Amino acid sequence: MVTRTWLSRCVLASSLALASLGCGAAGVPFECTADAECTHDGAAGRCEKTGYCSFPDTSCATGLRYGELAPGELASQCFEPCVLGLALGGQHSCALLRDGSVACWGNGRDGRLGDGRLDGAATPEPVRVDAIVPASAALAAGGAHTCALAEDGTVWCWGKNDHRQLGVVGAVPGPLRVTALDGAGAPATGLAAGGAHSCARASVGTGCWGNNERGQLGRGSGGGDELPAMVDFANAFQEIAAGDGHSCGRTLAGTVHCWGDNAGLQVGGPDKAVPYPTPLMLQTPARAASLELGTLHSCMVSSNEGVECWGNNLLAGQLGRPQTVHESATPLHVALSADAAQVAAGATHSCALDVDGRAWCWGGNEFGQHGPGRAPSTFEPEAVVVELPGGIVEVAAGAFHTCARTAKDEVYCWGANEQGQLGNGRTDAEGQSEPDATVAAKLVCE
Repeated sequence: MVTRTWLSRCVLASSLALASLGCGAAGVPFECTADAECTHDGAAGRCEKTGYCSFPDTSCATGLRYGELAPGELASQCFEPCVLGLALGGQHSCALLRDGSVACWGNGRDGRLGDGRLDGAATPEPVRVDAIVPASAALAAGGAHTCALAEDGTVWCWGKNDHRQLGVVGAVPGPLRVTALDGAGAPATGLAAGGAHSCARASVGTGCWGNNERGQLGRGSGGGDELPAMVDFANAFQEIAAGDGHSCGRTLAGTVHCWGDNAGLQVGGPDKAVPYPTPLMLQTPARAASLELGTLHSCMVSSNEGVECWGNNLLAGQLGRPQTVHESATPLHVALSADAAQVAAGATHSCALDVDGRAWCWGGNEFGQHGPGRAPSTFEPEAVVVELPGGIVEVAAGAFHTCARTAKDEVYCWGANEQGQLGNGRTDAEGQSEPDATVAAKLVCE
């Protein structure tokens, strides 16, 4: 799930000591093309995607403020990124924007882009999702559907609805509020989307809906498609995550509880022949800080900033171990050369964001979803590093593609692109390993 953080405009602080005067005449907006052009009184600034300089200012949430020679609507205002978060599905991608709107691109079938089309073709450029009122604060993308958490705690979903993963019965052309959650007694505060199921958490508990064939809704039994109802778990989760056919929750104490399909030991249970329809506590001394689930594997960032994964490894090395390790019901440490801040999981690959703003990817690389410097292959347990200009602040994984958001408000995508999920204006069957920032120019905020 991605969340909206910088929501308010800043005003000029009386103690502001830095203001970019760039090279322009006084009172004339100065447009930059490179960071090196943004200097003033020995202070180095940054050339933003808007074409204007920003300078360090700790009173701003982002740590940056536009200079006085930016145009009137930006001058001396705190820099706020246009893109606040990413959510990647099977063959589509979505971005949460500063104004609370959502843009999606990629496979347009079954209404998964939220633009009112049920029979839409591949759409390799962002389209705005039909209005969600009120504005969105968080996003989660599943196999062929997406859900948004609105600022008032309501949940809105769109896309494929063959298993009631939208919380209703029947095809839905655009975003629809999940009204079945209205009786929960508290607004939603988090959400997750899996292969064909969805979950939302609140202070009173967690509710899931959609495909329950493998017990991924956590109701004590499996089978059938279901409308929203509470997960059979007494305590409130601080975070929820959903994979293709399983779900997990993290408690305040950092314990992890998973339920659903365990065919790859991704739930952490000892028997992969049967699903676990009731939350099962993961057996590990580590405490989780965040979670991310793939198809047959699960990963977490631990409280000591390490990455640990469990489940299937034989498929592609997605646990970061050689082929001699087929699977593991207990978390295995992934060897990275830096502490981790975030983890992402796709169908056969995994990625982590380190505290230095670099991404590391491992596992399946059939379509170049690891990034540059590695030939396409089906099994790559050793992590390869991806570095992007300005530093990465978020990494997201779809089924076979990857996207990253940088501190400079750019979005780069790489990997599979048969449905235009990279947002670069084209489709191709082979995919690409080189990060492509074409989509960033199309994600524009007013």
